[in-house]
Amino acid sequence: MMKKMMKPGGIDRDSNIELLRIVAMFMILLLHANFASFNAPDDCSLMSFGRCVANGFTVTAVNVFVLITGYFGTRFSVNKVMALVYQVIFCVVPITLLLIALGKATPQGANFAIHRYWFINAYIGLLVAAPVLNAAVENLTRRQLLAFLVSFYLLNLGDIIFGLAGVEVSGGYAVVWFAFLYVLGRYVRLYEPRLTTAQLLLVMVASCLCKAMLVMKCPNANNYVEPFVLIESVCMLLIFSRFNFKSRWVNVVAASSAMVYLVNLHPAFWGLFKAYVRSLYDSAGNVCLFLIELLLFCAALFVAAILYDQMRLVTWRPIAALLKKLAARRAR
Repeated sequence: MMKKMMKPGGIDRDSNIELLRIVAMFMILLLHANFASFNAPDDCSLMSFGRCVANGFTVTAVNVFVLITGYFGTRFSVNKVMALVYQVIFCVVPITLLLIALGKATPQGANFAIHRYWFINAYIGLLVAAPVLNAAVENLTRRQLLAFLVSFYLLNLGDIIFGLAGVEVSGGYAVVWFAFLYVLGRYVRLYEPRLTTAQLLLVMVASCLCKAMLVMKCPNANNYVEPFVLIESVCMLLIFSRFNFKSRWVNVVAASSAMVYLVNLHPAFWGLFKAYVRSLYDSAGNVCLFLIELLLFCAALFVAAILYDQMRLVTWRPIAALLKKLAARRAR
């Protein structure tokens, strides 16, 4: 039997997994401050290897987010999709206007493209597919579910290696990959592997190092479908699932964590983010100072985005109440 699906951000949710959501979002900031800001290394120096190790660890964050959705389970609703779209609009429009007012963007070059967030588009696709995926998990046996996961993953991996026409998993930037991760998250929740925490840590570290060496040799191998990234993601989820605590504050922050991603990749802010990270490196003088300044900058950006999302929640509540009333009238 499937375990009960719980509402996002509620106090009934396991705060250990919600803490993982927060950690994963901070990892995304660090991921974007690495290869996205400086490009992949083109030499075999110790610093380049360190960057590849950092990338090998932080690149798991996107997979972890979708695995968490599968771990808890979700259901499709129009209100849920509208809330997500409203969150995107609340991020893109006011921040673009603010950047114009601050002289960081021009009215002519202002970008209000709310469709630019690939993760949001794929996630909405996942929500649409959720009823079918949930039904499949409920009705398949453990052996059937495992067979599906293995065969479907091999098909996705085949597209990454051989570029199979008609599969097009797009390196993990696609609904089809999110659907796989969702089912895998459900499987992990229902049939948790019998590995100790120490074993999971060992496997995760080994996979991270293998991923780093792979990227050193083949920079184009940096994608979400690659086996080492998937193994790390599952291990991280399992490790955090071993903890057991509840915290309303952790859950509240986790529920607003998507805003960190939205602000970070804001169409008008993304270039500023990368330029500022590079300026930190140029002015730091040494790597240690740069890392400290980078962590402080990412932490400040994270906190600012969480606080900004609280304003979004205040404005969304009356809209959500109105939508609920309209839905009730239609149901009469």
